Amino acid sequence: MCKILVISPYGGLKDLFLEVNKELKKDLDVFVGNLYDGLAIARSVEHRQYDAIISRGATAKLLRKHFSIPVLEVQMTGYDILRTLTLLNGYAGKIGMMTYLNKIPGANMIGKLLNMDLTFYPILEEGEIEGEIERASNEGVQVIIGDVISTTTAAKFGIQGILISSGKEAVLETITNAEQTVYYMEKQKEKLKKIEQIFHYLDDGVLVFDEEGQCIFLNEIARKRFRLVEEPGLLDVNTLSGLVPKLKELMETNDEAVNEVYEEFENSWIKWKKVELPTEGPSDGFALLMKEEKRKLTEQKQDHSAYFHFSSLVARSESMHQLITVAKKISRSDLPVIIYGEPGVGKDSLAQAIHNNSERAQAPYVFINCEAYSEGQLERELFGTSGVNGHKGALETAHKGTIFIDAIGSMPPSIQSKLLLVLISGRMNRFQETESFPVDIRFIAAHRQPLETYLRDGRFRDDFYHALNGFTLKVPPLRERMDDLDDLIRIFIAACNTTMGKQISGLRENVLNELKTFMWPGNIRQLKHVIEQMCLMSDGPFIEKKEVQALLHKLREQETEKVREPTGLQLANKTLHEIEQEVILAVLKQEEYNQSKAARRLGINRSTLWRKIKHISE
Repeated sequence: MCKILVISPYGGLKDLFLEVNKELKKDLDVFVGNLYDGLAIARSVEHRQYDAIISRGATAKLLRKHFSIPVLEVQMTGYDILRTLTLLNGYAGKIGMMTYLNKIPGANMIGKLLNMDLTFYPILEEGEIEGEIERASNEGVQVIIGDVISTTTAAKFGIQGILISSGKEAVLETITNAEQTVYYMEKQKEKLKKIEQIFHYLDDGVLVFDEEGQCIFLNEIARKRFRLVEEPGLLDVNTLSGLVPKLKELMETNDEAVNEVYEEFENSWIKWKKVELPTEGPSDGFALLMKEEKRKLTEQKQDHSAYFHFSSLVARSESMHQLITVAKKISRSDLPVIIYGEPGVGKDSLAQAIHNNSERAQAPYVFINCEAYSEGQLERELFGTSGVNGHKGALETAHKGTIFIDAIGSMPPSIQSKLLLVLISGRMNRFQETESFPVDIRFIAAHRQPLETYLRDGRFRDDFYHALNGFTLKVPPLRERMDDLDDLIRIFIAACNTTMGKQISGLRENVLNELKTFMWPGNIRQLKHVIEQMCLMSDGPFIEKKEVQALLHKLREQETEKVREPTGLQLANKTLHEIEQEVILAVLKQEEYNQSKAARRLGINRSTLWRKIKHISE
């Protein structure tokens, strides 16, 4: 049976392959990895000796450059594009579609047929994508539909990217084509068995070229060590010299003493040696032997990037439109900002957009949540530590950029005072150090409710509050911006199509109408989770009410239960111990079961609270 490796650029395509293969029962191994992540995965499992590789888009093109076995591409079909555009039907913004020019004949006519404001951006190669995305941004495009690399690049420019996900038909066709390709390849391999036997026991990579410089053979060591994807006859000396520039001088020299060079390639040192093939007449060609000498280690950099832009925030509602208008003006200032809003409204997204619209956009954007750490941990995370095992803190990392401090109301007063000095003086010192150094940081803080309440009960310092309160923004809850619901749902469905391998084009109107009646106490985060559950339950192409009836009923019950909740404690006929337990449970619920916050509210330490909770549950 043909053994096939599938490198899926997105999670949903993996699930689709696995679903299709339940019936086909082919010998498939499926992994998720886009571009170089996918290449790394393919390299790590190539010892399993696959007969072919299947991937999609730019990832497939990349794999072809590094593997000698056939790499087949899951093609986008007109139906895939039509399904994606149906999801966007009714969208008010300008839509762009980016595909390779020769991929889908007539793709530029689809928008006209559907009477949509669709601009087609054809590309011939990967290097054109960023320029075309920039052109689309300048032309006011708000949504780009395309493959993984197109939509990922669009996000960097603040444009919403929606992936054209593949359907079952394309997956079935690609698996069939892979099997046929492998069958004919096996026929050709039989012709090379004699040469393969000659080089079978060599530890070095071997590439054999004819008198015209065409590669007529490369052994498995060469394929594995250098990840050459071209088959013999397709790889020539010029192509190889382009990959390894130092080989050119080796090819052109007639000096027998100069027969080897070293080249750094993909974190390794490769020694290349040229050997003339023995012949009685004119040269019949030569061989190249390659040996990996040593390997280098590369460090992975932690990402401190902001991905949201103002153009990628949904703002059809008047309240969001006004908020973004003000936020754009604020972004040009270096004054601190406090963002208020209920959990799940998107405070971090707004902070990222402010950063990306400022002169600090190219510098780090550092996120830290005060609720995620104990007091000691939070101080170390903010200010960093010294010594052999020391690390750079969030403040130092954010130098020249922006730091976004979420749940600022949970910050202990001792740390507030130290951060106040940084705000006032522009200088900081690491944890338990006295020597200070300058930092240039834009501060954005966020909390679920106004900090004035915390000022009154002494949980927040007055001087720190006034230093931090340069500008104030309030993100409206979802129930106050229901005009944005349709566009948010479209975005979440598109994301689910990518991660789940679905081909869902939208909600039925009766489902959408019911969603519009909910209050959404969890805001956008809750909506996203609900849409994810609906997509999981639906077989598409539209989410039907019968498929999600149970979920809608559960949402309705939760809202009804919330309305019935008593607003005060019930004290009648209860002992002091029972009242204490009820107070603890009420405070825990109000603080969303964050034990550190609840302990501070109750005036006890966290270990005492934990013991009391344990007694309640016993």
